[in-house]
Amino acid sequence: MRRNGFTPTFALALSLCLCFATVLTTTAQTTKNVGGTAFALPDFENEILQEINLARTRPQDYAAYLEQLRPGFKGKLLRLSGSHEVETQEGTAALDEAITFLKGAPQLNPYSVSRGMSLGANLLVQEQGAKGLFGHKGADGSLCDQRLGRFGRLTGSVSENLSYGKLNARHRVLTWIIDDGFASRSHRLSIFNRDFKLVGLSCGNHSQRTTMCVVAFAGGFDEKAAGGNGAQSF
Repeated sequence: MRRNGFTPTFALALSLCLCFATVLTTTAQTTKNVGGTAFALPDFENEILQEINLARTRPQDYAAYLEQLRPGFKGKLLRLSGSHEVETQEGTAALDEAITFLKGAPQLNPYSVSRGMSLGANLLVQEQGAKGLFGHKGADGSLCDQRLGRFGRLTGSVSENLSYGKLNARHRVLTWIIDDGFASRSHRLSIFNRDFKLVGLSCGNHSQRTTMCVVAFAGGFDEKAAGGNGAQSF
């Protein structure tokens, strides 16, 4: 199991400056999971899923969104709009490396969404949001696979991407792909892992960073084994 570090300095800085009017609403989109069971995925989570799948299925096209950030760089400073500047750890090096990766990446199948995995992701959102906490470990010491395991049986490998801050869906996914400050590029590798087939998504309020999002990735998940409780229903 791989547990990816939470959003790096670049993304946290973006959260202060890219104040796009993304509204989290209770309106839901109906999405079918791998087992064919329909459930309501909230709008913002659905937007993130669509962005991830766009990058995964059309990586060469998605590289253009990264290229649009290049003119804003001056050394390691990125001018986003007006007088707003943020300091990245790697400057354009991480951006250029991500663009090269996308241009050479194969087209992969889109992710299917799992209700049980989304409920497992929601456990961390509910716990950390009110208290302003960060990181992959829950207060009870649980990690991603254990939280997901409360709602089904995992098969294959599992990973988790976290993001904190006021970012719209596209910029949230772009920061995971750029992965500034993470030498392993583990957030990016999770999105483009050909062994992962399913995702679970949950976003919510965060007292320190406005919003947090959790995306769990897995090779397989047996919803029939679900027997957990305590998470907010979709």
